[in-house]
Amino acid sequence: MSTAKQEVRELLDNLPDDSTIEDIQYHLYVLEKVRRGRDDIRVEMLGNGMRITVTYTVVIELPGYQLELNFKPTADNMSI
Repeated sequence: MSTAKQEVRELLDNLPDDSTIEDIQYHLYVLEKVRRGRDDIRVEMLGNGMRITVTYTVVIELPGYQLELNFKPTADNMSI
């Protein structure tokens, strides 16, 4: 697995030369979201099958209030 520093270098190498600081910041934000997303997926081998669990949060912005809904769906696949 590549390090964060290597991923940032690769990101910068793939951006256009006229990218602004804001462009770079946005792409770094997206890169971090993708990296965190990988950590939120868990795959377990269970004898004759597997279990996949995904953890995620949905943020809902209401006037004067912020609500976070946390989800942890799981799917099992077992051989017969």
